[in-house]
Amino acid sequence: MSQYFIFTNFTPKVKLLDKVLGVVVVFCFIFSFNIPIIKNSIVLSCLLSFLGLALKKRVSIKNSLFVYKNRYTIFCLSYLLLLGFCTYLAIIFSQNHAQAGFSLPRIVQCIYLFLVLIPLVYLNNSNISLKTFLEFILYAFAIQSLIQLIAFISPSFLNIVQFFQPDNITEKSENYGGIRGLALAGNVFFALASIYGLAMMVFVYYISTFKGTLWKSNVLFFLLLCLGGMFTGRTFFIGLGFALMLYFLLNYNKPSSYYIALKSLMIIILSATCFAFLFIPIELLDKIINELLPFVFEFIYSYLETGSFSTRSTDHLTSMLSVPLTINDFAHGQARYINIDGSYFMHTDSGYFRQILFWGLPGLLLVIIFHLGLFFIPFLQNRKPIYPNYKVFISTLFIYTVILQIKGEVFAHMHFMSIIIFTISLIYIRDSKRFHDQYRSN
Repeated sequence: MSQYFIFTNFTPKVKLLDKVLGVVVVFCFIFSFNIPIIKNSIVLSCLLSFLGLALKKRVSIKNSLFVYKNRYTIFCLSYLLLLGFCTYLAIIFSQNHAQAGFSLPRIVQCIYLFLVLIPLVYLNNSNISLKTFLEFILYAFAIQSLIQLIAFISPSFLNIVQFFQPDNITEKSENYGGIRGLALAGNVFFALASIYGLAMMVFVYYISTFKGTLWKSNVLFFLLLCLGGMFTGRTFFIGLGFALMLYFLLNYNKPSSYYIALKSLMIIILSATCFAFLFIPIELLDKIINELLPFVFEFIYSYLETGSFSTRSTDHLTSMLSVPLTINDFAHGQARYINIDGSYFMHTDSGYFRQILFWGLPGLLLVIIFHLGLFFIPFLQNRKPIYPNYKVFISTLFIYTVILQIKGEVFAHMHFMSIIIFTISLIYIRDSKRFHDQYRSN
């Protein structure tokens, strides 16, 4: 337990400039929104990182090289390249060149992970610990939640946000009447909802490990994240459910924490409700009651009206899981990913079915190996976790992504998710190395 005490209570001093710049850098590489000329905000995060490094009096070559020479980094980048190469081979041998787009997510994800190493060099030279990095992630999501809230209230601000979104995303958002598509992000639907769910688990782990309990100010922050998550889609509630489960797993021996959390939550919900009815303009309140709430809680409205919890999302999920698969599909797939009209082959969104239909179970197994490595290779390098319950945290995140893969593609596909897991893991590896170096020196 002594090593846990050292690393949960010791936070290296970080300069204010590095904190502010760190949050902006993390926001840019997590949400990957469009920017004119430089195209993607990940490039902006790299430029800001170069600026941060240039302003430093001293840059450690050792800290910088660690990011690139680490076995975990080498595995992730090389395996993604391997997946991209195997995909091209499958397309070439099938002579179905129209499916070349299937390989792009692997190649793009490899490029993104390579680019995000530059911000990690900056963060590594800024003495950022895992605790501080998790704070940066949570601040980034809080800012995103505020952006969505303002965009929901102000159509003119929404127009500014949509300027930084891909055209196809903006067009699709119009179908939701200003309820979804409000975020400053490259993908404002399934991928964004998925990482918002991940952010809820990051919040729970951060509070349980580094704060010890859940106070009113933390619950207010929690509700802000929930509000942002509700604008992204109902997939967010899967992550919220996993976050609540994680909270109970991490605090099962502290019954008082349940009481504090419940009491704080009830007070803030009642206060927020009173504030809404007393101070929010009638037009906005009407939009919340008649548009936002029916969208977010469609399953409850459906039950009250029809006696069934079914929604458009669950009906769509059921239909896309009804895909007829043959033995040949399981053996080698059909090397098909999209139809001529641009829709997904066999009209299924399920990540498992898309992979099997393209290159069968062997291809799916290749992707699963990468996903396992993304989460668990850090434990092979450092078998004794230096933070309490870190394995529980990472294992919960992994199970969460396994569930999400049923609804859409996550494994070696959703770069939003991969970047967050990759950066958390790499900083954890660095902290482990720092601890063991200190232990040996003592």
